[in-house]
Amino acid sequence: EKSSSDDETMIQIEGKGESIITDKYLICSALGAGKCREMACHPKHRDMKFLPWASVAAHLSRNDHAPPTMKGNAFCFLPLPAETGLPIHINGYFELSANRRDIWFGDDMTGAGKVRSEWNRLLLRDVISPLYSQLLLEARNCVGPGKQYNELWPQTTSSDVWKIVLSTLYEVAARMPLLYSVLGSGQWVDFKSAVCLDATNCGSPVNDE
Repeated sequence: EKSSSDDETMIQIEGKGESIITDKYLICSALGAGKCREMACHPKHRDMKFLPWASVAAHLSRNDHAPPTMKGNAFCFLPLPAETGLPIHINGYFELSANRRDIWFGDDMTGAGKVRSEWNRLLLRDVISPLYSQLLLEARNCVGPGKQYNELWPQTTSSDVWKIVLSTLYEVAARMPLLYSVLGSGQWVDFKSAVCLDATNCGSPVNDE
């Protein structure tokens, strides 16, 4: 089953057999802008057939309970073997390595390899990172404040290429009301309006569960 609004989609996957497992995912997808779109539309890259489209997905529940810890994968419509280290899945029009096990990336490349690496960098920065922030914004209503929501934020990555998402996400998210404060009757605030306390000094149940 699937329901959608604008660029957010909620998808429910049900298994078959004696033990039925129902998984729910939140998916956000979009065509991007910025330098990624500029690169895709540039006449000299026409033969590369770049498309600044991507989607991100978060596992929200399994059988109406909190899902198992998610090991994020990268997809170029089919899953790639390498894990990203992020708590979400990422799907996009990536340029893949020669063995198709990871996306093309490196700072020491020349020629066509440099172009492919730059495309992946821009796709991660200009499309996927803003989508990730939009997913977090929508997840506020799906799971509410607490441990499950907090675990959707990235802390580590498996390689340097995915650090682009981590660093850019926090830049984009800083301007959005994505942190929950229990002050007053409770409210979502942006980074500039928040003061983060050490866990030992904060007795709020929202931060612990």
